[in-house]
Amino acid sequence: MSSFCEDPSRIEAFRSIAQRAVPGDQLNITVLEWTRGHAVGQREHLALVSDLAKRPECQLRIIFAPLDVPQAESANGHLALYERFAVPTAFLSGRLQSVSKSFGGRRDEHGTETSWFHFLAKNLTVQKLDNRLRIVDPYPSSHPLHRSQVSYNWIKSGYFLSSGGAGNAGVTLVCFGASQALVQRFERLLPHPAWEDVLREPFVLHDIVVDELYLQLDNLAWSLADVFREIESGTLNRAGERDAAAGSIEFVPLHNVSKHIIYLKEASDAAVSLVDDLCAHHKRLTGEKPSLLSASIQDALKYKKGLFQSTQLRLTSLEKRMQNIISLSFNLVNQQDSRIMQQDSGSMKTIAAMTLIFLPGTLIASLFSSNFFNFNVGSDGQSEVRLSSYFWVFWIIAVPLTVLTVVLWRLYQFSTREKLKNRPVRWRNFL
Repeated sequence: MSSFCEDPSRIEAFRSIAQRAVPGDQLNITVLEWTRGHAVGQREHLALVSDLAKRPECQLRIIFAPLDVPQAESANGHLALYERFAVPTAFLSGRLQSVSKSFGGRRDEHGTETSWFHFLAKNLTVQKLDNRLRIVDPYPSSHPLHRSQVSYNWIKSGYFLSSGGAGNAGVTLVCFGASQALVQRFERLLPHPAWEDVLREPFVLHDIVVDELYLQLDNLAWSLADVFREIESGTLNRAGERDAAAGSIEFVPLHNVSKHIIYLKEASDAAVSLVDDLCAHHKRLTGEKPSLLSASIQDALKYKKGLFQSTQLRLTSLEKRMQNIISLSFNLVNQQDSRIMQQDSGSMKTIAAMTLIFLPGTLIASLFSSNFFNFNVGSDGQSEVRLSSYFWVFWIIAVPLTVLTVVLWRLYQFSTREKLKNRPVRWRNFL
């Protein structure tokens, strides 16, 4: 019986995004199963979701399925898996919206307890190229505007846990897009003698998943810190150079690394919130007096929260260091621009000085080349200079214009100074 809050349109949206979905329930899945009376669990590979119905009864089952993104070849297989384990449409909606973090839990009318969550984080592949650590995009061909230290790859995964219900159906964990490290960790538990503890406390599986997510996120944070460390040391070393410092700063890699820090900071914040939701939900399930195993799981989840907070603090520190390096880089550029302006100012001073030197000569040449002065040779062969009787016109026009120009310049300076004095302080600070 479907819940009133279920949204069937999410299923149709999944199909429509997939487009031309392949008929059938084909989906390559790996199944780990534990059965009472058997000392070692079993591992099987299935090509169809319907093959799960042919499997013998077991008490604990962990299913690893491909990431549930809408694709033609796997859309119907994912939907069949959703239907088989009554996965709520809220889980599907979280995948369609690519949420950074989600958590949900409920109990149906048959007593089946279900809980689910999604995880999203920026994925970084770091390699050493030309003796420098660089972030490389695994799929550069799909991004023609590929830039240094850029990555368009993401870690996406989803987890759905179901336990109890009619006939005590056992415990089932479905992992969508799980990392290979998580698969190997559960495979190492196939011969573990205490696997039946999961039947009494299914949140053990959530604890294992969260632990692997922490290791994954923390390794990404350390890899990013290694890349930034080289950028930081290189910028600090170049800061002592006078002319080449600003020209050698690469702002595009700085921007991309800063962007990755922001993305991982978002993932760490989401992870801390996820663990809080897991703890709160588990506490509601166990009540005020949890069993010894349940209490240990709560303690383990709180410990995981502390680990995520440690990564969170590291990324916060990295973010502040990045802001410091970006500020230093801009200051280096401004210093170089200031030196260039000083050089230009020196050149202008030289031009002004040369102009002052030649200004008197220019004035005299201009005056004597005018019609106010006539240079003639007299009848006796002697040179003579005749001053025009209208020479006074030059002074009558030139002197008032000069005085007017000086007065206007002084009035402009005075009005500008008064405006600055009367302007509010809050605006004056931005001048």
